[in-house]
Amino acid sequence: MEVTRASVIAYTLIGVSVSAAQSVAPQDQPLITFGEGLASCGVYVEAITAERKAKQPGDSPNGFRTSYYGSFMSFADGFITGSNYSDLDHRLVGENTDIAGRMTWLENYCRSNPLNGFVAAVVALRKFLINSR
Repeated sequence: MEVTRASVIAYTLIGVSVSAAQSVAPQDQPLITFGEGLASCGVYVEAITAERKAKQPGDSPNGFRTSYYGSFMSFADGFITGSNYSDLDHRLVGENTDIAGRMTWLENYCRSNPLNGFVAAVVALRKFLINSR
């Protein structure tokens, strides 16, 4: 059974509250990260592998089966949402994209940079989205 939408919303709200506080800090200042942001890209790639094994025919490309992969999805969306909230110049980052596309972008980044932190991948995704508008 797929993880409920309510759990995604709960994780996203946590990510938004953490992300909004984090994104206010200047780029050269230390950043405290919580949740899946602490994981490496290599761990994220492992979560993708487990998710693909758990998928069933007919599952939504925007949904998830494993809560671990879902927590990466929620962290990424929460971080981008919180950053949009606090960045007055870039409040619409990610508009006209979907979660499947964003997670695929993160997968490609993480496969190329497995030692980087997942939070670095999400920051790189947001920068990519800003630059490609």
